Amino acid sequence: MRSDVLNDNSLVSNIDNKVKVLTASHTLTAEDSGSVILLDVAGGLTVTLPSCASGLNFKFIVKTTFTTAGLINTAATDELYVGTLMLVDPATATDMNAFSADVSNDDTIDLGSAAQGWLQGGWFNIVGTSSTTWHVDGQLVGDGTLATPFE
Repeated sequence: MRSDVLNDNSLVSNIDNKVKVLTASHTLTAEDSGSVILLDVAGGLTVTLPSCASGLNFKFIVKTTFTTAGLINTAATDELYVGTLMLVDPATATDMNAFSADVSNDDTIDLGSAAQGWLQGGWFNIVGTSSTTWHVDGQLVGDGTLATPFE
């Protein structure tokens, strides 16, 4: 679907939205860049990113609450996440925490439990900023004692 974005009566950009609904483990490609990835399986899955390159970008939405781990892996152990994910617990109004990748070995986002943000409604963006770095930001929905999703 194509939409034009207008700002002060001038054309800012054209956006091509690509939506991929994942119900099983999947390896993304560079051609999938710009996609919205709907994680739509309770039983868990593993998504592997393509080799990191500046400008590649993906938006992930947790459409269905997981009952086993949902993993978002980089393509290689030397491709690391940088950035921060917020986790909120809607059952407790003041229960929220920010978790940042430690930039030493975090090559997996592990939605491995409710505490790590596997509940429906979470979202995060992943953007390649170099050949070895993926920037991540977003908000996940968790429950219990919130824990880092970075591994």
